[in-house]
Order: sequence, then structure tokens, then C-alpha cells
Amino acid sequence: MKDIKTYEPMIMSIIKKLGIMYHIDEYMQIGRIAVYNAQTTFNEEKAKCTLDQFIYTRIYQRMIDAIRKESNYQNYHTTTEDELMETYSSSDYYDDLLFEDLKKHLNEREQYVFTYLLHGYKLSEIAIMLGVSNSTAKNIRMSIRNKLKQTLQT
Repeated sequence: MKDIKTYEPMIMSIIKKLGIMYHIDEYMQIGRIAVYNAQTTFNEEKAKCTLDQFIYTRIYQRMIDAIRKESNYQNYHTTTEDELMETYSSSDYYDDLLFEDLKKHLNEREQYVFTYLLHGYKLSEIAIMLGVSNSTAKNIRMSIRNKLKQTLQT
């Protein structure tokens, strides 16, 4: 059995192939666990492939599962997270001056998304208006949240 570290370049290439740009360490760990599981469950007599092919497939499948799990989590928890945006949009919490001050901390695209979120547009609608994927729109929204949290904490 090879050392798991010898498969780290393979894990990293799968991460790059899938376009994963965030939480690389977590996905590396998922890959390492997949390598270990593949090595312990590989049966040479039943397999119609080599151990390395089996490991590659197992890593790839685990990464896809993790991406789907994260996507489902974000889809089911957007309403609670959107309450943060609604809090900022409520006239009880800030006036127009504060709104303009908050927008100064956002780049042009983030200001666009922020404004449409406050007006009740769905993220999928905003993604279509921007001509980007839903995941890109989610990343923009996450960036907006982080910047607003930092702004309000100072």
C-alpha cells in the first residue's frame, strides 16, 4: 500500500479540474480520506481497473459529493442568511445615508447585486441579469455579507 501523501498531486489535480477555489484544505482532506478508503476496499480480483484508477475515481466521486452537499446546504439556508440582508434593508435600522455608506465598501458588481437583493429579487434572477452562474452570484453575495459584517463591526 502506497503512502497517502504520494496521491496528493492527484488530489490537487482533481481539485483544479473541478474548479474548486475555496476551502482547498478541506477538499484535500476529503481526498486523503477517499484515498485511504479506496486502498482499504480495493479488491484486485473483482476490479476491472488498476488501483490508481480506482483511487482517482473514488476521490473524484467524494469531491462531487462534497460539492453537492455544500450546494444543497447553501440552497436550504439562504433564507436565514438573507434575513441579514433584510435587516440592513429595514428602514428601522438605517437611513439613506447609512445605506450609501455601506454601498461605498462594495465594488460596482456587489453594489448591483446588493441593491437587487434588497428589492426582493431572487439570486437566480440576479445571476441571469449579470450573465453569470448561480454559484458565482452566491460567491458575490457571500463577499457582500463579509464586507457588510466587517463594516458594521467597526
